[in-house]
Amino acid sequence: MPVTVHVVDSTIYLDTQRFRRLGSVESSDIVVMVGAMCNGNQQIVAEITQRVGFHQIGKLIFYGHAAPGIMNTSAGKSSGLAQNSGFGASCKPGQPCDEAQWQILRPYFANGGVVVLKGCNVAQGDAGRTLLLRLSAAFGVPVYGSDWYQATGVSYLVGHVFKASPDGAITQDKVNPGGGLWHLFRDDPVTAVAVGIAELFYDPR
Repeated sequence: MPVTVHVVDSTIYLDTQRFRRLGSVESSDIVVMVGAMCNGNQQIVAEITQRVGFHQIGKLIFYGHAAPGIMNTSAGKSSGLAQNSGFGASCKPGQPCDEAQWQILRPYFANGGVVVLKGCNVAQGDAGRTLLLRLSAAFGVPVYGSDWYQATGVSYLVGHVFKASPDGAITQDKVNPGGGLWHLFRDDPVTAVAVGIAELFYDPR
């Protein structure tokens, strides 16, 4: 049975409590908490491989602060990328945030496995699309991200969701991996109304 792995940057630690309260984390899910550290990405990969064991990953979700083409994974309050604690579309091979280490996780994904970047505006613009494509090539599975601000404490994406595939294709995906805005109405109707109104009057692209 494939498992869901939640990787949570230390700056949004309280989200894990919200996940449990809202029922977004199942008992079989794996939650990896990572503080600010110089080898955060390696720590994440090591902990995932150890805790997944003989299971396979159905969904790997990263929660952290983000910007177009940048996703923090274990940055704490720092900018992250220079400390090997995030993803960046502009990183060159051999730099600390190089995606080579993420290739270690390839054999752990189940058929149909996906990666979700739960960071605000991470898929926005050319830099955002480039990051999704680079990560999809590294992980060997589709990678999803949104160009919208994300609601904290929930595992699904809101806004315009983009899907990058290992074959180099990128499309706007109409069905969120793991839910949609209607889930947000069920869990947090006030936030859902605010997001819905914002989407009507503002397009961040």
